[in-house]
Order: sequence, then C-alpha cells, then structure tokens
Amino acid sequence: VLIIALFERIQPSHASWNRSREDVRTDFTHAMVSMVALPKLLEVVQTVGLLSLAIALTEMVGGTLWPHEWALFPQLILAMLISQFGEYWAHRCMHEIPFLWRLHATHHSPERLYWLNAARFHPFDTAVGYTIATFPLILLGADADMLLLYSIWVAVHGMFQHCNIDIKLG
Repeated sequence: VLIIALFERIQPSHASWNRSREDVRTDFTHAMVSMVALPKLLEVVQTVGLLSLAIALTEMVGGTLWPHEWALFPQLILAMLISQFGEYWAHRCMHEIPFLWRLHATHHSPERLYWLNAARFHPFDTAVGYTIATFPLILLGADADMLLLYSIWVAVHGMFQHCNIDIKLG
C-alpha cells in the first residue's frame, strides 16, 4: 500500500488527482467497512453457515475437494481462477441490472482515482462480491491460509487497478 501511495506521488498518471477533494475520509470509511469489517463478518457467517454443507460434502467424497497437496502458488492460482469467474459475472450483473447498478455506482462515484478508492463500495456490493468469490473456496475446503493469501491478492490488485500511477503495460 505504501509503495502504491508513494508511486502515485512520484509518477502520477494525472497530477491533479493527487490533490484531495475532501474525499479521503469518505474513502477511508468505505475501506474500513468494505475491506475490513464486512469481509471479516462475512467470513465468519459463511464459514459457520457452510460448515454443515462442507462436512457433508467431505464425507460424501472422502475428503475435501481442495488440492491441499499442491504447492502454495498453484493453489493460489486455482483460488483466483475459481473466485474471479464468479466475481466477473457478478460485476457484469452490477453494471447491467438497474437495481444492482444503483448500488455499484458508489464505486464509480469518485471524481478522482487513487489507491484508496479501490474500497469505495456500497456494503451490499461488497457482500455480493465477497460471497460469490469466497463461497466456492470455502465449500471446496480451502484452508484459512489460502483464503488469507487470496484476500491479500484481491486487496493489493484492487488498489493497483485504481492507483494514480502512470504505468504502461502494453
């Protein structure tokens, strides 16, 4: 996070976006709700809620379906592929279904782009995205370490996508 914030100052895509528009408090509040409190609450609710279903699935197949024997990096790649598939379709629905767009529009409301507005989401938008992304991972038996690594990747990737850094990626 500090590296992204630093590079926004050193090599901004738009220098004018580095000036606050009285939006830091709003974005910080969204970050605390959408990236800290709500995901933690949903993780507990999903884990408890899915526990009986996950146990039944484990007993049915004789173990979890998650490939715990794989090395960490391939597991993370699999977690990203599974979670991003659902998240992609949820995001499309957020843009195409008017009721969902009214909620998702919060994310598109900032007048400038910088690392902290990666977290500007309506709580319902966060809940839908997080649930769709993590539900299959929990159900398949991914462990807490994998969910943590996945969450870190999502947070850093989101900040990188929304940062004000002049980067040419081809």
